[in-house]
Amino acid sequence: MVWLKALISACIFLAAIYLLDVDQLIASTKNLQLSTILFSVLFNITLFSILGYRWHVMLCRLKVTSFKESINEYCKATYLNFFTPANIGGDVYRFSRAKSRNIQKKNIIELLLKERVVGLFSYLLIYCVAAILSLELIDLDPDNPFNYGLIIAVLVLSTPLYIRFLISICSGIRAPFFLRALKIAQILQLFFSSTRDQLLVFLTFISFSSWLVGAWLITQDLGLSIPILELTAIIVLVELARLIPVTVQGIGIREALFAFLVGWLGYDAEPAFVAGTAIYIMLSIS
Repeated sequence: MVWLKALISACIFLAAIYLLDVDQLIASTKNLQLSTILFSVLFNITLFSILGYRWHVMLCRLKVTSFKESINEYCKATYLNFFTPANIGGDVYRFSRAKSRNIQKKNIIELLLKERVVGLFSYLLIYCVAAILSLELIDLDPDNPFNYGLIIAVLVLSTPLYIRFLISICSGIRAPFFLRALKIAQILQLFFSSTRDQLLVFLTFISFSSWLVGAWLITQDLGLSIPILELTAIIVLVELARLIPVTVQGIGIREALFAFLVGWLGYDAEPAFVAGTAIYIMLSIS
């Protein structure tokens, strides 16, 4: 299965290169400065350090207080994420570590799910803010991909409201189907409540900001004067798309989608593709 996903990634990536002007791709690549690459790596290291601390904060709730051990575990999990779709490798590793830490499997599963929910909701909230504040992204064009991104973000962010409504209408009904629906809704409400953890959301915002600065530096080197709000929305959409488990870490999809979204804003596709590739290479080697 992994080899199939790797093949799909390679095919998408090579197809994108085939459709673009190779000479312009090479010329754009030469515009990248070594100092920009080093700063981008530095900001990415900051990103992972903050997310590692976020994982430590979450583990402290299970009475795991060793900061060094938490960071070491998160770094190893992040490394494994690179080789697996949808970041599942890191989750499997951290789940396997639960036994050595005398953590119940149920608790570590809940923690991993909460981490996913916090990350997802934080990114969608960032996207909504960027899309709404920007004067360029949202319009009445039915083909505008940013419009659909905003609709999906709003629907997902309002999920807790749906759950509360479902609980309210099912609580007085004793039919088996509604009882099962009520139980599922109550479980989901537990996970979605993690989005109200201000510290975890704040750490997610700070880590994303660090990565955004590194990405912005790369786009500036390539002559892509993308406003920061537009770049924020693009990166969030690409991050969400690369979680689709059809390729290894979204390779191919993320670069092509980045180029498409930047091109939608009127920039050249070749430097946009190089920027997307460079951003994620820097993220991988950090």
